[in-house]
Amino acid sequence: MSFIKDKDKENSSLWDWIILAVILVGGIGFWQYISFQSNRTTNDLRKADSLFNAGKYQEARKAYDNLGDHDYLSDQHDSIIYERLEDLDSLLELK
Repeated sequence: MSFIKDKDKENSSLWDWIILAVILVGGIGFWQYISFQSNRTTNDLRKADSLFNAGKYQEARKAYDNLGDHDYLSDQHDSIIYERLEDLDSLLELK
């Protein structure tokens, strides 16, 4: 009958809330980690670009090399890094 409460359903609803909370906390934590890594990569890429544009090619080369160790790199970041590294290699060979 529908008016009789089942104890198993009461306990499972508590576990449903616990599982939901774990999923939400895990999802938010993962999102913050990815967001932090993305911002870190973008900022370091800007620093490397500013070194390149300032003519500090040795320092820029090191900065672009360090970018390869980052946890978050998009295809766009990869293409920029490799293009700059090729440019730096040719510029450093001329010096």
